[in-house]
Amino acid sequence: MLLPAQDAMGFYSVWAFLGCMVLLFLAASTPALRGADTAPNPHGVRVSSIDGLRGILALAVFFHHTAVTHQYWQSGVWTETPSRFYNLLGQVAVAVFFMITGYLFWGKLIKEQGKPNWLKLYTGRLFRIAPLYGCAVLWLLVLVAFKTNLTLCQPALQVANEVARWFTLGLAAPDVNAYRHTATLMAAVSWTLRYEWFFYGSLILTAFWVRRRPGHLVFTVICLTLVGLYVLLYVHAEKTAPWPICVELFLIGMLCASLKPIGSQRRLPNWLSSTFVALGAAALFLRFNNANTFVPVLLLGVGFFLVVSGCDLFGLLVSRPARRLGDVSYGIYLLHGLILTCIFSSYRMRTFALYSAVNHWLVVTVTALAVIVVATVAHVFVERPGIELGKRAAVRLESALGGFRRKEQPKPATAKAFTAHK
Repeated sequence: MLLPAQDAMGFYSVWAFLGCMVLLFLAASTPALRGADTAPNPHGVRVSSIDGLRGILALAVFFHHTAVTHQYWQSGVWTETPSRFYNLLGQVAVAVFFMITGYLFWGKLIKEQGKPNWLKLYTGRLFRIAPLYGCAVLWLLVLVAFKTNLTLCQPALQVANEVARWFTLGLAAPDVNAYRHTATLMAAVSWTLRYEWFFYGSLILTAFWVRRRPGHLVFTVICLTLVGLYVLLYVHAEKTAPWPICVELFLIGMLCASLKPIGSQRRLPNWLSSTFVALGAAALFLRFNNANTFVPVLLLGVGFFLVVSGCDLFGLLVSRPARRLGDVSYGIYLLHGLILTCIFSSYRMRTFALYSAVNHWLVVTVTALAVIVVATVAHVFVERPGIELGKRAAVRLESALGGFRRKEQPKPATAKAFTAHK
């Protein structure tokens, strides 16, 4: 099946997307973005190809939302685009992001034999996600204030409640001050955080199966089989994956972590595994309309396993630009919708972008460069300090809890008291 006409030219051009990606990689290779060179957590479980993959996935979400934004300003509805390619970009990127989360944290449990430092793990997650998320929400609230003309459209207590719910780190994203579809101001990306927190919470319950060596593999195979059958038989895959599909994607990442020793021991030559991944991606985009169905998910799972086993996609995933983009990928993912909103809120800019495909891609290219720059600045001044603060907070909490436990323990009897008792 060939790409539909709208994917080959115009506003939904595949070639313009590829050209823009090349330009962004060139920009990311310049000294201007060297602030992203230092990884946020150099002592964690890291696979360099995954770092590069993150950057590509975050940009894929950005380009997906540029197409959605174009559609939104034409129809007034935030929905999928006429382009199958751009719809798949967003679906594939989110699916692989979930696999990465499952892989990394299940791998951490395996490494620590199901007994990690839970306080350090959850404190680290909180301080990794919350600082930049809080900045994004503040930015969103400023946009809401201006779009509602600095006027209270609802009772103050109701607005305060709506604002407070936005600060629950993705667990809720209500409309604020009667501004409809508030979440679209940040491209509605916060929904994935809800599933991330669900996964982090589930680790306490699933860690038991990691304490014996074959247990984690058996557990993931059984759970993936059961969830996969449920999805296949009862769940209709939609553009936004429902929770059973999200669970399935986490489990695929977990299975890859359990199978990684096998993949590392029986590693294919890089050129061959890279060819398989490239062909699988091409088959997915050429043959399927939805990435949340059985065969696309299978293709993504196999490709992801090859990546974590050492495939670097002909060196692309371990290149400096890819790794830089990977380090700032959270900022790209979280902030790009806000930047798109600011740019398209200008009537002149919006009219210019909608006038022709050439104008559209000029605006998209400039916006993409702005997103990378803002994400890099946020990485240096918000994310990294937040991560370091989290490390210090974890140490202090451990120290405080340790001191509390020592106070609670009964003091041993002295030798004199023991002799007298005897």
